[in-house]
Amino acid sequence: MAEHRPNQRATGPGPSLAPDIERDALIAVDLQNDFCPGGALAVPRGDEVVPLANRLMTRYRQVVLTQDWHPPGHHSFARGHPGARIDFWGVGTRLFTGHGEPALSGVYKLAALEEGVAWRPRLKVAERATKTTLPGRKQVWRLRGQEGWWEGDVIAQADEAITPAVGEITGYHPLFEHESKRYGSIASAEPLLEPVLLGGEPVGELPSPAAARERARSQLERLHPTSRRLLNPHTYKVSVSERTLELRRRLREAHERGIGDETYEIVLGYRRAPGRKRAPFVMIYDFVGFDAMSRHPLEQIGVHLWNRTWAGKGFGKVSYVDLGLFIGEEDDVPD
Repeated sequence: MAEHRPNQRATGPGPSLAPDIERDALIAVDLQNDFCPGGALAVPRGDEVVPLANRLMTRYRQVVLTQDWHPPGHHSFARGHPGARIDFWGVGTRLFTGHGEPALSGVYKLAALEEGVAWRPRLKVAERATKTTLPGRKQVWRLRGQEGWWEGDVIAQADEAITPAVGEITGYHPLFEHESKRYGSIASAEPLLEPVLLGGEPVGELPSPAAARERARSQLERLHPTSRRLLNPHTYKVSVSERTLELRRRLREAHERGIGDETYEIVLGYRRAPGRKRAPFVMIYDFVGFDAMSRHPLEQIGVHLWNRTWAGKGFGKVSYVDLGLFIGEEDDVPD
């Protein structure tokens, strides 16, 4: 477990692990049965993370899960899971009431960081092209042809205007960047994305079920019959704007050179260090960007998470723990 207080450098020996019950929060990740013997990510004694997780969760007033924690009676961790209380679910969890047999799962990937009034685009870099994300805040434009049929969608940056007034519109394949499609006779373009939450507060009114059903029906009617047929349907094209494509190239090239807008993924926890029982550390790989780690990474990450997530919620500090780091490392498990 690593702890961060705003405006304090995360250096020196590890802080006290005793939480302030009235104000502290715990963010838990990697609570998955894949670590258990026989699982896809099995490690020796992987199921021993269960009593540790249960013990930690009883110490905190607020508990946030960024992935799944199954209900009592579920086969996952059935031997040690008492059905602990959960206060918040992160993005990608509990998307449907039938969570035990979900039809859809969601994963959050960082696309941009808000800094003052500006947004800095961020990219997830992966060996497989299908796992590389599109950076920046975005808008999706649906293009209607002169005959009234939908011609395709274009994923663009939020401040781009993809309209017939700009002339011929060119969209690029999201994976194969050398492939493009030109839309030369577009009658109109409709932006699809609208804000639902701003600053944690709902914006506007949700449509009624009847209105949502009618919109879905009208959208399907504008889809060309050759794309709706069951036998050999035409592929409905979803393209990427040239500006979004160039932004992804720039961030990827900067990452490959090891300079500029590098990309990282964060895992926070504890490990042994010479002369100390425990020391805070950060394992960095793959998706959250900071300026070439010019400052202490835990300070940057902690300040960002504090300012964006917990400020004003009455918490004195936030603790982070990747329970997977503690498996098989008894000396490093928090008391």
